Amino acid sequence: IFKETMCTFNGMRCWCAAPGEAPLDECVHAALGDLADTFAARASARPFLTELLYKKSTDHFSPKHAHLRHMDAHLPKVQVLLRKWHERGPKVLQSILMSGDLYTDLVGRDAALEKWFIKLGPKAFPTFMCNSIASRIGEEAFE
Repeated sequence: IFKETMCTFNGMRCWCAAPGEAPLDECVHAALGDLADTFAARASARPFLTELLYKKSTDHFSPKHAHLRHMDAHLPKVQVLLRKWHERGPKVLQSILMSGDLYTDLVGRDAALEKWFIKLGPKAFPTFMCNSIASRIGEEAFE
């Protein structure tokens, strides 16, 4: 994430240094280099994720969800899990996406999340999920 951000800033800096030579997105794309495809794939998944979150498809997240632009929601395995958790309730999905860094490895933490969801149920699960708990889910010492 840090590398993508720095490459984006470098592309913007190059564009500002030579205005009119190339469009901003070309400068940013060139600065991203081999990360450009991943960056574009993540961006292409925003409508899918915003549909789940806001019930409308858009390319933009609300400020409180801005961190989700780094999520690998373009991957089929992740999309399956996002749908699964959304079907269990919007609050359930929100509690996962807004707690700690679970959204960065949803596939790897799904089994632990499933275990806690079964133990707690759909009403208690979102309450249980707070940053201090969520950051430890999937760790051997916590489980």
